[in-house]
Amino acid sequence: MKKIMDKALEDVDEIGHLLKTKYKKNSKKVYIIVEGQDDKIYYSNFIQDYLPDDWDYEFFIPNKSTNKKSCKKKLLQCYTNIDWRTYNKNQVIFFIDRDLSDILGERLPNQPNIYITDGYAIENSIIKENILLRVITELCYFNECSEGDIKNLKKLYADSFNFFYNTMAIVMGWIIYWQLQGLNPQLGNIEIKKIFKFDDNGNIFLENNINHEYFHNKMNIIYDNKVNIKQYIKIFKKFDKHKMLIRGKYLLEFFIEFCHFIDAKFVNLNCLNITKRIRKRTQPKLSFIDIAHIAKKPKSLATFFDQNIVQYIEKFSTV
Repeated sequence: MKKIMDKALEDVDEIGHLLKTKYKKNSKKVYIIVEGQDDKIYYSNFIQDYLPDDWDYEFFIPNKSTNKKSCKKKLLQCYTNIDWRTYNKNQVIFFIDRDLSDILGERLPNQPNIYITDGYAIENSIIKENILLRVITELCYFNECSEGDIKNLKKLYADSFNFFYNTMAIVMGWIIYWQLQGLNPQLGNIEIKKIFKFDDNGNIFLENNINHEYFHNKMNIIYDNKVNIKQYIKIFKKFDKHKMLIRGKYLLEFFIEFCHFIDAKFVNLNCLNITKRIRKRTQPKLSFIDIAHIAKKPKSLATFFDQNIVQYIEKFSTV
């Protein structure tokens, strides 16, 4: 009986049911279905710029605790169940993370009203060189940087990122192997600030005891030293041509740690001559919300909005 109940719960399309009760066709409203709260924060930052003052939008987010399905699978289930003869595709739009779908052979639907992130997740589109300077000057309260400071800051970040990337590529190789084996690693158990450190000269290094066994223990997976992990790392890097497939939350945490390092140690760095503004707090929090609000919109996202929201508004206006 319990198995039957569990199966019934897994089959429940909670988002679809909720959307059915809220949806009003041919209205001045856009319905947006996302995987989580961070997605809502990020996408709403741009969506409101596309809507006239008398238009509105509403987000739908799956409840993570209702069944064992991932939020992505719940969104895809909802999309499949919708009778698109009743719903306007330009009015109901979906946003899902790419994750490692390309590598794992998971086919994501190619539909005009489904946006799939360019990289692993939205964080991979946020964390770019152009956002680094804005975070340092606007959120870390530094004065304007000279051209020399900007150049040196970017080089310092690029060197640190390359070290971070090559280390985490090993982790991503393991994640690929685990998921292909049907295992369920606890990805959220990894704390980047406990893995990477910076010395006073800006050099990045690993904390002691960071090895294959460490990552297995943190993610509650039994370590098998017979696995040829190099082949999975090679697979990861082959697919990750633009270095966009490191798990987004790992990348965001690394970026924040780098900015905190600059904030705390800039006076010790000979390559930087930037000065601080007077401020009240000792260290900026630099949360996802802070950084997402100054993020630049990816070209792919702008195209998606043009083909859906803008097109829906234009058609609505001609009716």
